[in-house]
Amino acid sequence: MVNSSYRLSLAAATTVAACQKAYEGEVAACAQRLRQADRENYRALLAAQEVDLWIEAENRAQVVNAGHHSYGSLIVRRKIY
Repeated sequence: MVNSSYRLSLAAATTVAACQKAYEGEVAACAQRLRQADRENYRALLAAQEVDLWIEAENRAQVVNAGHHSYGSLIVRRKIY
């Protein structure tokens, strides 16, 4: 479940860097919450959640970056090991 403060942070983002920062912060917070809840399986749970977080950040970054020509993804995904 995506945190509503994350959505608010993305909505307030006016740069791709702000989207990246919101994404990284939420992935870190989510990892901590999941690790505390389930030490055995948190990586798999986090990997699934990270995809949702990345999609939202990427979509917002594309909107923020509208009018600028770019190729590929704007948000750098966090590797989950």
